[in-house]
Amino acid sequence: MTKLLLVGFSVLLLVLVIAIFAIPVLIDPNNFKTDMASFIKEKTGRDVAFEGDISVSLFPWIGLGTEKMVISNPPGFQEMPFITVDKSNIKVKLLPLLTKKIEVNTIALEGLSINLVKDKQGVSNWADLVASSRPSPPNAASLNRNAQIKSQSVLAALTVGAISIQNARVNWGNQQTGERLELKNIHFNADKFVFGEPLKIDMAMDVSGKQLKFPGVIKWVTGLRVDEKLDIFVFSDSHMEWVGSKKTSSGLPLAVTMTVPNADVNVTQQTLQLSGLQLQSGDIKLAADMSGENILDKPSIQGSVVIAPFNPGIALKQWGVAIPAMSDAKALAVLSMTVRLQATPERAEFSDLDIALDSSHGKGFVTVKDFARPTILFDLAVDTLDADRYLAPPDKSTIASPGMAFAASTFSLPLEWLRKLDAEGKLALGNLTFNRMTLQDMRLTLSSKNGIVNIGQTANQFYQGTYSGNLNVDARAEKSSLTLNEKLTNIRLEPLLKDVKGEAKMGGIVTASSQLHGLGNNTRELSSNLTGQLDFLIKDGYVKGFNLEKMIENSKNLVQGGTFSIDAQHDQTAFSEISGTAAISKGLLQNNDLIAKTAKLRSTGKGNANLNTGLVDYQITTRLLKAAATASTPEQVHDTPIIIHLGGTFGKPTYTLDVAALLTDKNKAKIERLLDKNKDKIEKLMNKLDKKLGPGASDLLKKIF
Repeated sequence: MTKLLLVGFSVLLLVLVIAIFAIPVLIDPNNFKTDMASFIKEKTGRDVAFEGDISVSLFPWIGLGTEKMVISNPPGFQEMPFITVDKSNIKVKLLPLLTKKIEVNTIALEGLSINLVKDKQGVSNWADLVASSRPSPPNAASLNRNAQIKSQSVLAALTVGAISIQNARVNWGNQQTGERLELKNIHFNADKFVFGEPLKIDMAMDVSGKQLKFPGVIKWVTGLRVDEKLDIFVFSDSHMEWVGSKKTSSGLPLAVTMTVPNADVNVTQQTLQLSGLQLQSGDIKLAADMSGENILDKPSIQGSVVIAPFNPGIALKQWGVAIPAMSDAKALAVLSMTVRLQATPERAEFSDLDIALDSSHGKGFVTVKDFARPTILFDLAVDTLDADRYLAPPDKSTIASPGMAFAASTFSLPLEWLRKLDAEGKLALGNLTFNRMTLQDMRLTLSSKNGIVNIGQTANQFYQGTYSGNLNVDARAEKSSLTLNEKLTNIRLEPLLKDVKGEAKMGGIVTASSQLHGLGNNTRELSSNLTGQLDFLIKDGYVKGFNLEKMIENSKNLVQGGTFSIDAQHDQTAFSEISGTAAISKGLLQNNDLIAKTAKLRSTGKGNANLNTGLVDYQITTRLLKAAATASTPEQVHDTPIIIHLGGTFGKPTYTLDVAALLTDKNKAKIERLLDKNKDKIEKLMNKLDKKLGPGASDLLKKIF
């Protein structure tokens, strides 16, 4: 009996072996292409074409190999196939199947091409493959649990010897936006895969696209461990490198490397833990530890980021970002940052921000809401900032108030960008240098939405006084409008002028206010259309370069036949008070009520100044004080006026003194005889005046001669 059983088993085994080797020879799998295509069509709704031969092997591996295979797109996407595979080969070991184990020797794909498209209506060519399934029957929950348990037990018995994908490509196109992304020359290799055990993955690809600014090559090597439930993925010793295909001005390509020692992804709990991330590009080095929640449904990422000190000027040039001309060629030399990040697909929050740029150090937070239409919220505090270092050299021939300087900076921004800016926040500055002015204990507030920008400015220390201003810009119309209100209180004028112009020809304590309005899309247009008014008061003021009281005394002496003394001490004219108001219309400043007082003089003035050209046309009428005011009588002045004409420009003013009103008929005759006899002496006197007082001083007396 035993012998019969052995003989029977041997015969059965022989028949099985013969069948295994005979079936591939006797049965041609290519005869079943139509049936296979119909089966795939039934399950996916896609047409499949086998354009090459299909090969099958049964022992010791069950193998299926195909040549070119094409899977079609759904209706409406017929211009290209959905998937194309030039060659495929899958081998599964036969004998382990008898013990319900799946041992795959190789999964190999060559020439895989996937075309992903979103049409003009926003419908993708893969939507039908991931569409929701039909409504489940009442006992669906228990059936799903059973199916899940069954699939997990099958997966637990799965082993893959190797996975190889060579010369693959993925094309992505969005017909709504015109975006196009191409992943070419994809090579993917993975060694033996067993659930719960680590495997090594090596991948490389070329990345390019129509709107991709930095195309290049990506290489990624990582260790991966996956549990049998397919819910925990552990990446270890990950290293990614991107090398740009475009070379920089230095002739070297851009490169970015990223290493991650450990990254855990839990699909069931939808969590992410990433530690020890290191990213480097040139001198830029970034370190981060991140965690994530709801990573599949509504991702939320949070963590800390540290950027080590690097040279941002060099980095920007390497990345092809043009740097505008700056006053200081050594600016943008050192930047470092630490920040805590929290981000979702809709917004990002940067809290505990600590940033250092050159000699500036700041702290605070920045929030960006709604990436589709970004809204920026911020609250920052900076110890010191020399903004002039990062701006183009300003024109020293013009003097601008802080508000006008802020306005000029605002209109230097692209108008379309200004119209789209949606921001609100506060900036505190311990010390700000801007337009060569120094403002201390500075507070700036910004509110910008729908093309309306409002900037509030206060400085508790502004040249020993205070400053406050409000700038409003409405960029909604074709021509933008500007409204500016400012107030300066007890400002020391001389140090302000020295900082702004490099020299100061006048000084005093200034209190002033202005209300201005303008139309235009740049500073030139605004200056031409500027209207408004201002008022000013200067106490304890002085004008350097001439002594008006001494000049009048000398003129009187000369008229009366006396001598014209030249005294090196008369280097300035001191005013106890200068006040007035001015109206501005289309860039022309008109003042008609100037009042100035010195110890011996009382002056009034009127005239205009062109804010666009800098030309000045002004007249000051001065009278000598005859008697000071008393408790019972007002002060008295001489009737004879002395007129001073002020011309030239802001940068190079000219003065002309008219003393003709001092002359009587008798004095005029005396002076004419004096002139006839002393022409040479007078010429020498005029030259002497120019040498002592500077070029043009002799013009102050030219009307006499």
